[in-house]
Amino acid sequence: MKFPVEICRYILENRISTTAQVYTYLNFSCSGKIIIDRHLRIKISGDLSLHPKTINHHILELKKRNWVGYNPNSGISHIRGMDKIRQIEGFHSRTAAEFSKDDIRLFKSFCTATFVAYLINIQRSKRWRSERYQSRSNHKHHQKISEYDSVSLNFLADSLKIT
Repeated sequence: MKFPVEICRYILENRISTTAQVYTYLNFSCSGKIIIDRHLRIKISGDLSLHPKTINHHILELKKRNWVGYNPNSGISHIRGMDKIRQIEGFHSRTAAEFSKDDIRLFKSFCTATFVAYLINIQRSKRWRSERYQSRSNHKHHQKISEYDSVSLNFLADSLKIT
């Protein structure tokens, strides 16, 4: 499953990683329509190591955010797709990272790593454009190219609007 980087950033900024983890689990569990009953909540709580009441809270949060729709006549919940969530939240970028169902328990770590990798790719892109510009203008630059890229904690905190 492709997971958009902007959604990872949104999840980290708003501290809703467990809610998004439940959404992702539901997204993997069905084709878009599912009946969320007591048995499913117990299964989710066992798979994610969360209490069933916590699952109830996060499902209500998903419905409030309209990531999961609900039809009271049929009792069926509709799990929105990533494109619909991007539209609901007003995201434009389609840059995404591959997410595996096997990593569902490490969801917050996945989002953090995805966002940091995205920031590093932006740095590389800016450096590459700068080097291309300098080589065209016949400038000599003797900048040491590092073997790895880094993201400072201050920059990461500013990017995620956290302290």
